[in-house]
Amino acid sequence: MLPDQASDSEGWSSQDKFNAVLESAALSEVELAEYCRRRGLYPEQLRRWRTSCEQANAQSQSAARQEADALKAERRRTRDLERELRRKNAALAETAALLTLRKKARAIWGGRGRMTNAQDRRQAVALVTEACQAGARLRSACMH
Repeated sequence: MLPDQASDSEGWSSQDKFNAVLESAALSEVELAEYCRRRGLYPEQLRRWRTSCEQANAQSQSAARQEADALKAERRRTRDLERELRRKNAALAETAALLTLRKKARAIWGGRGRMTNAQDRRQAVALVTEACQAGARLRSACMH
């Protein structure tokens, strides 16, 4: 199950190290020393590999938990950024609609201080409605 003793034990794959830990787990100290001599290993290497094998699940669980927490935080950040983007797009649309309304109203009426006839009032209502459809709030559109 293990590579031949000619290969360097530190270059073994993790599967080979795991197999060495399994084969040597039930050995006594004398048998373990003989096993290590045959394989070109040190008992300290086997102890270190065994500790790594025993802690493998704990590391993967904590890594998975950290990854899940990072993903959750990233989703929250994305949601917040999307909400802010929608808010800013709405504000931009409202500003553009109000600027257009102001420009059209000045072009038609020229300013304040004169009486508005019925046709001009209908046109003003149409401009306010158009501004509201473009994203302006009714109150802001009426003020302009």
